[in-house]
Amino acid sequence: MVQHVVSDMLALLQSLGRDKALWVGHDWGSPVVWSLASHHPERCHGIANLCVPYLSEGFAPQTLIPLVDRTVYPEEQYPAGQWDCQLFYEENFDRARSCFEADTAATVRALFRRGDPANAGKPNLTAFTRNSGDFFGGLGRAPDLPMDTLLLADVDCCASSQLSNAMASSDQILGT
Repeated sequence: MVQHVVSDMLALLQSLGRDKALWVGHDWGSPVVWSLASHHPERCHGIANLCVPYLSEGFAPQTLIPLVDRTVYPEEQYPAGQWDCQLFYEENFDRARSCFEADTAATVRALFRRGDPANAGKPNLTAFTRNSGDFFGGLGRAPDLPMDTLLLADVDCCASSQLSNAMASSDQILGT
């Protein structure tokens, strides 16, 4: 999966008429940027990643699932632990993407929230993704939650809508 996204990013770079870029990755975007840097250093002015460390074995289920805390995620109940969401994404890419893109501002508001300390040591919602059929408990889209103003500003949600439009444009450029 990562190699396909890397190829898409290189195609986007080429379509913009650029030889190199400063690549920034967050969460699942981090492995893409790590792969760009390690396999295509000539295409990188530099890289920055947030939230995901470099894993030489790759940010993939076969690397991550053995690291699951089985006191929180018993294997018979949660075979992939908190990484169930990644398997859902790989198995149901179009469904995952459509749920995130149904309302990008709502997706940003839903994903960028402070955690609740009362949930420490309890299974994360990401452990239920395949059973519920999407990332949002089967809703098919992000819930319409108020913005967490300690983490986000109106400009963040506005930028997410602009990003969604840019992604749609890149799909047209890349022919996807």
